[in-house]
Amino acid sequence: MQALIHRIDHIMIRVNDATYDRVFSLFADTLQLPIAWDIHNFYPPFKAGGIMAGSINMEIFRSGEQPLYPGQAQLYGIALEPVPIVEALPELTRRGIPHLPPYAIPQAYLSNPDEYYTLIYVGELLGSDLSRLFHSERMGLGAIDSLIFDQLFRNGTVFLCEYNPTFWHIPQRREQNKIQMQAAHGGSLGLADVRDLVVGTSNLAQAREQWQRLFSPLAPINESEWQFESGPALRLIPHERDEIVAMTWRVASLERAHAFLQSKGMLGETTEYQITIAPETTYGLEIRLVE
Repeated sequence: MQALIHRIDHIMIRVNDATYDRVFSLFADTLQLPIAWDIHNFYPPFKAGGIMAGSINMEIFRSGEQPLYPGQAQLYGIALEPVPIVEALPELTRRGIPHLPPYAIPQAYLSNPDEYYTLIYVGELLGSDLSRLFHSERMGLGAIDSLIFDQLFRNGTVFLCEYNPTFWHIPQRREQNKIQMQAAHGGSLGLADVRDLVVGTSNLAQAREQWQRLFSPLAPINESEWQFESGPALRLIPHERDEIVAMTWRVASLERAHAFLQSKGMLGETTEYQITIAPETTYGLEIRLVE
């Protein structure tokens, strides 16, 4: 079996209009992380800006009617770097993984492969419900966003993301990220990289099987954690609902991070080997720091 997924490309953090600017400022101004791309709102249903986090980006976005956590930020989406979409589509079907049709941005469903990027939303994971699928081949972007974010994938989403290299050249962009992160010395916390994403599940055995079908032939490094050749790992834990629970960031020095967070009143739970940023200062996001 050939690999379907190469690595985690980026993550999505969902917020509403009331908290958007403050959440973006938390990462860009307080934590001094480089901006991957400026905030844009080219069409009203979707507003997004990017923040660098080591080898991946965090896309801070607002779309749909109502986030799962209205007054907070939500770790919402996991974008995966796949094999080419033309190969990924039949492989998803062969593996029995439910998914939506390719969604090309900005022209919407079933459009040209020469768009900025093309997404394939994957079912089963994070409590998604594809039973509400519509039958129309084309819909307005606002209607699509509401359907995707508020109905099919309310708890969060996992999707394959293929970029048009003339729009976003991955090797070049990642090298630029690396240079900018080094120039910024990892921001206020000395961030080196995102070590893992922690995904909660109400049915651990079932979730293991579903994620393994997507990641095969990659074998887990333990029964509930997958580490790609590069980028963050993904780790499952028991939880009351299926959702992304936390990010673990690797920092250059826990001592430095501790001192900064304490000076800002942002210090959460602390152990010998891990610090948690106080969630009340991150709009509910759970971010854990390790060396």
